[in-house]
Amino acid sequence: MLLSNATYRGKVNYRDVVYQGEHKAIIEPALWDDINQDFTTRPKPPESPNVPQNAPLAGLLFCKQCRQPMMATYSARRQRRYR
Repeated sequence: MLLSNATYRGKVNYRDVVYQGEHKAIIEPALWDDINQDFTTRPKPPESPNVPQNAPLAGLLFCKQCRQPMMATYSARRQRRYR
């Protein structure tokens, strides 16, 4: 999202640490701070319930960057699932 990305404020986010960037800010820092303060005070939407996956590698594969489990996806047509 544009208004929560520190790059537009003239900063660089690297491995969850925010550094001063060498580029100019596109959004004024005061405006960026005000909007992000509003984002942090908003209630988060409820998470969707976890549905058990019938996939052979479910729960075994994780994303290296975000460390979240990878999910099996499929498309369906006429009561048949294509994985």
